[in-house]
Amino acid sequence: MPYLTAAVILLSLFSVGHMLVTLGLVRRIRTMATQTTAAPATPPTLPMGTAPTEFAATSEDGRLFDRDGLAGDRTLVGFFSTTCEPCKDNAPRFVEYAKDFDHDRVLVVIQESEAGQAREFRERYLAGADAVVEQANGPLAHAFTVEAFPTMYILDAEGRVEHSAFSTTRLPQPAGA
Repeated sequence: MPYLTAAVILLSLFSVGHMLVTLGLVRRIRTMATQTTAAPATPPTLPMGTAPTEFAATSEDGRLFDRDGLAGDRTLVGFFSTTCEPCKDNAPRFVEYAKDFDHDRVLVVIQESEAGQAREFRERYLAGADAVVEQANGPLAHAFTVEAFPTMYILDAEGRVEHSAFSTTRLPQPAGA
């Protein structure tokens, strides 16, 4: 009989301990769930009506781009990465879309992870486009708050965001279309 009593006591202690551990885990999961914030529905970009921060960059063809030069007329800006698969699909469509803009009002930025990748990307996917090449998280990406690729902006005549998109299919149709 003493063995049976000892077994019941040990089993009871084990059950109570197991219950305490389970309750502690449930409490911890609830705490973590309230502390976790949901990811934004879309990656952050410059809000509508705002201008990029100060920047200055020179394209591969020697054109100078800066924030003050964005004012005067509508400007199309596209950010692409050499390691981005959607960029490969969107880049040729971006070049086609850019035909509705004055050549001097189109800014293409290519981020490369290794030297020389941008030139190959430009020749293959952005034929005929003048581009600024920068490393990841470069000054133009900071100025335009780019955290995802591709990112495209249409800036108004005052250099403020009129429209932004992550795909050429989301850009507004030209007036003549």
